[in-house]
Amino acid sequence: MSFLPESVFQPYSANDLLAIIFLIQAILFGLAYQRTNEKFFANMSVAALMGALAWGTTRMQMPGKPYLDWDWFWAQPFFAGFLGFSCAAMLQYLPLIEKTRKKLLWIVVLPQIIYLIAGTLFLILDIKILRLWVIFLQMPTILAAGIAAIAMEKRDPKMGHLFIGLAILSVPVITFTVAFSGATTLVLRFWTGIPAVLLTQIMLMASLLRDRQKLRAEIKQRRSAEEAIELANRSLDRKVQERTTELRGIIQALESFNRNVSHDLRGPLGGIDMLAYTARKHLELGNFNSTSEALQQINDQVRESQTTINTMLLLARTYGKEIEITPLNLTEIARNAAREAFMSLSYGTQLQQMPEIDIGDLGYFNSDASLFRIIFVNLITNALKFNTGNTHVTVEIKRDHQQKDILALLIKDNGVGFDSESASHIFEAFNRLPNSSNKPGFGLGLNIVRLAVERLKGHIEVKAAVNEGVIFKITLPVQ
Repeated sequence: MSFLPESVFQPYSANDLLAIIFLIQAILFGLAYQRTNEKFFANMSVAALMGALAWGTTRMQMPGKPYLDWDWFWAQPFFAGFLGFSCAAMLQYLPLIEKTRKKLLWIVVLPQIIYLIAGTLFLILDIKILRLWVIFLQMPTILAAGIAAIAMEKRDPKMGHLFIGLAILSVPVITFTVAFSGATTLVLRFWTGIPAVLLTQIMLMASLLRDRQKLRAEIKQRRSAEEAIELANRSLDRKVQERTTELRGIIQALESFNRNVSHDLRGPLGGIDMLAYTARKHLELGNFNSTSEALQQINDQVRESQTTINTMLLLARTYGKEIEITPLNLTEIARNAAREAFMSLSYGTQLQQMPEIDIGDLGYFNSDASLFRIIFVNLITNALKFNTGNTHVTVEIKRDHQQKDILALLIKDNGVGFDSESASHIFEAFNRLPNSSNKPGFGLGLNIVRLAVERLKGHIEVKAAVNEGVIFKITLPVQ
């Protein structure tokens, strides 16, 4: 029984056409290997070349005979080479674990070696056996590679693994079907060549698809990297601009501060010089009461100058201090700041009554201890300083524990307050409120507080009204 008319094989048979296709594929795989230097393409090029030799020499293999003989078996190394190299290339293509790949490689290669050795022994020992039964020795190679390819479809879908597996598994199916239908070995050779050609073609297309997807992934990755770099550059430019603006503000503030400090220091120093001269003269005349008064005035002038210098140092520390993030007990820091503020005002302005400072549970927070001390001391000092005439001064410091992603602090007093127009300029350097002319200071306290809060990446705002007190709200991001 023949599946194809005899004219198909003259002067060029279908097997010759299959050989030409294999040869073209060998050239394509070879070019791909030159471009990528991947062993997969090298093995596939050798496999396709073996296929071209195997199917191209069909008429020289005496294909019509059913039994094993030298006229047929001399070309079997080409078929074994085709299966061995193509299945080895398939294992290189699949995303297998290296240990599994090595084990499967032995399962793929060893049957081909056994097939060639066994066939040679049968011929030497003159054992009469059907060619088809000898071919069965090659089935483990096909089954191992096909099952591995199908298994990898779940791990790495849409990469052609399923089609590769089905293509190579179709070789034994077609072989058995055609063989048991009573076809000659010549026809069998043709029909087994069809899935072999499809296998190499699918592997070529799958490899190109994989390279294309890799290229797309690389392009996407490069675009993402370029976007990230562009975003980083924009962020850097913005930070540079912000830092430049901040530095300009610092320079302007320092220049203004230096002018004010020079003026404020020059007056006390001149007064000290004059008072020292006066005290010396009174002392020479024996006027001890006048001498004591002059010395007391010198003492007051020294304190005022010391306050000026301390303010200047505090401003410098706030600008230039390196941030040190550590776990802080905010309640303890606030209590220490309250004691420090009260002691300084009691010494300087002679507070007559103990103010009520209510510090709630502020909890713990990761931040810079010295900057938090500056914030609390200045805010509490301001609340006490501007309410020294009140009979009952209260200052409350609370934390909003409901806000988990930020730190929200409220500092509230019951003092004289100020109007909304003054609130809009309250954090500017050297800005003093209308009711502060008789209060010590340079208009830098709240400016220093704002700088400290901003250095901690936070925000401060104020709400006030005349005779209704002041509320400061500080929000800081969680470190």
